[in-house]
Amino acid sequence: MENDILTNDPESISYRRNCNTLVVFGTGVAIFGLWSTLKFVGYLIFGIPILTGEELAEFPDIFYVIVIILTLLILLGDVALRFIVMRRSRAEGLGRKVSVRYLIVLGIIIIYGCTSVAYAIQDFLSVTGAFGDKYVEIFVELTVLFFEIELFIAAVRVRKFKAKLEELRRKKFAG
Repeated sequence: MENDILTNDPESISYRRNCNTLVVFGTGVAIFGLWSTLKFVGYLIFGIPILTGEELAEFPDIFYVIVIILTLLILLGDVALRFIVMRRSRAEGLGRKVSVRYLIVLGIIIIYGCTSVAYAIQDFLSVTGAFGDKYVEIFVELTVLFFEIELFIAAVRVRKFKAKLEELRRKKFAG
C-alpha cells in the first residue's frame, strides 16, 4: 500500500494533500474551539455584559450565575468534542486507522457551526450603530465553518482513496 501511495499520479497527490489537510485543519478546528472558550472567559474577566440590562432585570441574580455556569459547561464540552475530532483526524491524516465516529461528531459540530453563523448574521442585522466587531465575528464564524467542512470533505476523500486502494489490492491478489 505504501508504494501505491508514493506514486505521483493525480489521485495519490490528492490523497497526500487530503491527509495533510486532516492534520492541519484538525488542529485548526480544536484551536478555534479554545478561542470561543477564551473569548467567553475574557468577557467575564473584563466585565463585558453577556446579557443586556433588560434581560438581567427580568430574572434574579442567581439566574445570571446559572447561565454563566451552563454556558461555560457547554463551551468546555464543545472543546472536548473538538479535541476528539482533532486527535482522530490527525491520526487518520498520519495513516492510522480510526473509527468513523469522529466524522459523526464533526457533522454535529458543522451543524452547530451553521447555527452559529446564522446567529451571527442575525445579530449583525439587528444591531444599530457601531458594529465593526460584528464583521469580525461573522468572518471568524465563517472561517471556522470553512475549516470544519473542509476537514469533513478531506476525511471522506481519504477514506474513498483507501477503499479504492484496498479494492485494487484484493483484485490483484485474487487474480
